Formats: sequence, structure tokens, C-alpha cells
Amino acid sequence: MADEETSYKGRKIIVRTDGKNTLLIDNSEVVTRFDEEARKYFSPSLPYRTFPSLVDLAKAIIDQS
Repeated sequence: MADEETSYKGRKIIVRTDGKNTLLIDNSEVVTRFDEEARKYFSPSLPYRTFPSLVDLAKAIIDQS
């Protein structure tokens, strides 16, 4: 599969789908996890929040910074 690349508020978001999903914001990897039961993504940088996609998670991280 190809990488999904987009931008949000001037920051570059890349989702790599090479066996495991990897999230990069401005070429820096973000620690993420996937909850199999809830089918949602989360990150220690945004505790107690889940997101339906890695792009949505990235946008929330950008909004927080």
C-alpha cells in the first residue's frame, strides 16, 4: 500500500502502511497504538482520547501543540 500524505495547519502528516501503521508529523514518528476491541487509535500524548483514524489523531496532536 502507498503512504497517505496530507497537510494540516501547515504541518505534514504521513501515514505509512507497510505492515504496521506508522504516523509521522513533519517527518517525526509519533507513538501510537490501536485498540482492537474498540477499533480506534490512541497515543500517550493525548491520554483518554481515541480516534477513528491516524489522520484524525495527528490533527488532534497538531491542535494541541
